[in-house]
Amino acid sequence: MKKEDSVALQGLAVLMMLMLHFFMDISVYPENFFVLPEVFQRIAWTGRMCVGIFSFVSGYGMYQVLKKKDSYTSMITDCTKRLVGLYARIFMVIILCVYPLKLIFGEEILISQLPGNVFGYNVVYSGAWWFVLEYMWFMLLAPIFALIASPRVKKELRVFVALVLIGLVLFGKGIIFTNAQVVEFFEVRMQPTFLIIFAEGFLAGKMQEFLGGMECFSKMQKYIAKVRCRNVGIVLFFIALGLRYLYSIDPNRATIDILLVPVLCAGAALWFQRANSLRNIFIFFGKNSLYLWFVHSLICDRLAPLLVQKVGYWFAFYIIMLALSLVAAILLGYIEKVIKRFIRLPRVG
Repeated sequence: MKKEDSVALQGLAVLMMLMLHFFMDISVYPENFFVLPEVFQRIAWTGRMCVGIFSFVSGYGMYQVLKKKDSYTSMITDCTKRLVGLYARIFMVIILCVYPLKLIFGEEILISQLPGNVFGYNVVYSGAWWFVLEYMWFMLLAPIFALIASPRVKKELRVFVALVLIGLVLFGKGIIFTNAQVVEFFEVRMQPTFLIIFAEGFLAGKMQEFLGGMECFSKMQKYIAKVRCRNVGIVLFFIALGLRYLYSIDPNRATIDILLVPVLCAGAALWFQRANSLRNIFIFFGKNSLYLWFVHSLICDRLAPLLVQKVGYWFAFYIIMLALSLVAAILLGYIEKVIKRFIRLPRVG
């Protein structure tokens, strides 16, 4: 999977996220807003897959970054900078978007709520920001995964660390030494499904590097290149999406994404090999995905009640909300570039 594929997948994920969040509960919309409302509700809930895609791409990307580091300290430093970069950007959104909106609508600004929203442990400004806390776990785990994957570290230490992680997962899931409080913390605060998918993405990066050095795999890649990879990719992509649709009986189910997200991402990467125009569209949204994530719910919460009365169909509503969110995201991206002239902000993702 190339870097462009990862960005394109982020673009796909953010479009699915907007579908999920805009139409989480279609019962609040007018009756004629949807054709086949029950089917549409499941389609919207299938958008929950976006979190798994973000997690997988984050894991894959972090492997590509950390494998180039020459020391464990530099790995930790890089992950710390990325985490600080995320906090800095969400703080900027709060200052430029959340607080001005509160002032316009005459709402009270409580500074005590600021830390919980910046660090993701008590989000009240936007429910979508819960993933900030999950990203923190990703950055804490990435150096540990890198240690396990590094051939420069003694095998015994790598095995020991891997076994400790497995033991913690079993303990957190309540499989061994059951503790209700620990299980609740693990399930609610750490979201194990997405931690596993992040690990899968990291492992995918390692496996790609490992297999790339094998002569037989290089020959296999040449053979695959002669086949209609695009068609294979499309089949894998829509099989994963179709199975996810059947699984989506509520908006929060995500466990099956452990199996389906890697298949969908692999299918998309193959598909994009021969679909440059489609990939470029997703890349455009992927480049703006961070601020789209931050601002879309802020805009929707304020404008949706008014817009629904003027728009008679879900697609028009979606396009308008997407356009407004995209304009805000692009403006924030421009402001970030201006700030970078004076302050160096670390990369995120």
